[in-house]
Amino acid sequence: ARTGRKTRLLSSQREVIWKNVFTPYQHQLRESQKIDWSGVALRFLDAARDGKISAFPLYDCVLVDEAQFFAKSWFDCILHALKPGGHLFLSADPTQGFLKRRQSWIQSGIDVRGHAKRLKKPYRNSRQILLFARAFYRSRMSEDESQLAETDLPSDEEIRDISLSGEPPEIILCQDQHAEMSRIGNEIKALINTKKKAPRILILHSSAFTTQSLVEHIQHATQNSIAVKSAHDPTSSLEPFCQVCSLNAGTGLEATITFFIGIDHILESENNALLNDEEKAELRDANTAQLYVAFTRAGQRLIVTTTSSKTLDTLKFFTLDENSLSDNLR
Repeated sequence: ARTGRKTRLLSSQREVIWKNVFTPYQHQLRESQKIDWSGVALRFLDAARDGKISAFPLYDCVLVDEAQFFAKSWFDCILHALKPGGHLFLSADPTQGFLKRRQSWIQSGIDVRGHAKRLKKPYRNSRQILLFARAFYRSRMSEDESQLAETDLPSDEEIRDISLSGEPPEIILCQDQHAEMSRIGNEIKALINTKKKAPRILILHSSAFTTQSLVEHIQHATQNSIAVKSAHDPTSSLEPFCQVCSLNAGTGLEATITFFIGIDHILESENNALLNDEEKAELRDANTAQLYVAFTRAGQRLIVTTTSSKTLDTLKFFTLDENSLSDNLR
């Protein structure tokens, strides 16, 4: 189902894609005796249903984190692994994944009617960061007020009740991408040189950069004096001082101090001349939701680098104090 995905395909177009793309692709997989990622869960589920998996594990309770990213076949596997009368607990963010496309839980094979609860109290971010992220989100989304309410953005009252206070987000203008990396390296070096023990640091980046290049740049800037690694590197048990990962892989991560580098690459993609107005609006909404997630990875301090004075001015506006920002937005 393409619920909420907006781009429509005619039956004739679907037939062309099926005949000329999907069927040859499946044939090639069989010829090479390979399987793609989406097929893993389906093959596992078929084996479980047919009793081909010996000692199939059954659980009294299953907890699924980031459930908004689970495919229907994944849920089918999980439900098959629950004991009769077992408990399924789902934790999900409505601003991401299939929930963002307004696809229901029932469409994913799970009936949660009467058993769902929204957690309204923000716990991770300072007031300043959450106010900044919310104002940025509201300024760019094309949704109406009812749809914005479904996004579960924190209300004014909920933000005022946050006890955690930090610095307003810092927007830094750099000459080019190399200068962005140099500035982040220098910022981290300065944190190391403070007398106080620096907190954990997270660096998120757009596809304009690579994780490896950023790790190497920071290690060079700090003369290898700190532990830096990819946030999802399974090869090292070392607890890093600084984690680096792409924006797409940043879900679930958080840090007291978060840097975001490469925002211009994301914003510039929205002006692609090959996109029509509907596609541009859809991309803008998707980018906005993704950037909201990036900004809210920061607990007490958020630093965003940019090479555009226009982006600098736009983001600076959202760093105003709470009263000034509310008045301007009103």
